[in-house]
Amino acid sequence: MLDESQIRESVPAPVATGELPRWAEHLKQILADPDFPIPVPAWDKAKFPFARISQRSDLRPAAVLLALVDDSRSLILTRRQDALSAHAGQVAFPGGAVDARDASPEAAALREAREEIGLDPAAVHLLGRLADYPTTSGYRVRPIVGCLIAIPGRLQAVSTAEVAEVFQLPFAVLLDPENWLDHPLVYWGKQIAHRELHYRGKRIWGATAGMLRMLLPALERALRT
Repeated sequence: MLDESQIRESVPAPVATGELPRWAEHLKQILADPDFPIPVPAWDKAKFPFARISQRSDLRPAAVLLALVDDSRSLILTRRQDALSAHAGQVAFPGGAVDARDASPEAAALREAREEIGLDPAAVHLLGRLADYPTTSGYRVRPIVGCLIAIPGRLQAVSTAEVAEVFQLPFAVLLDPENWLDHPLVYWGKQIAHRELHYRGKRIWGATAGMLRMLLPALERALRT
């Protein structure tokens, strides 16, 4: 297993042009601060049977890219194809399983973003990580936070068998508490508190909503500076 220094050295080095905006620099500092209370996934705080998810030893490693865009003050999301056998039609981050060829979760997230939506890794400033997010589908997802000064060119679904649409969620929508709806989920006959967001006919829920809510406190703090 790679240690943290090897991971940092092996991540494809972004050579994004332009300095980071102040809010992104602050967000990078917040994510690196061990004393800042980044929320943990709801599973880790839930009672049986949900705590079992994070305790499973057979979870497969995965990584997603939470790509924040400065000039549009938005976050990049995708909608999966309706015909897929898993998570059909759901809103997701670019990302996927960590392969043996990937030097790190960051490398995996950048590779998947390029393969799925044509995002050039060189345009992404890596800002940090959130806590791992175990999923009911058997993955331990590492959310990687990155910043783009602007979107290079036009983003579109490159992996059209998997991605139906690429869109941007404005920070203003994401950060407005009024937009988050209570919608409890039921797993194995048990109910868990869950909040989701609806935007232009799209339902953002499940792991995607969970990871967005993990990001919220740090993003809110960074944008206030």
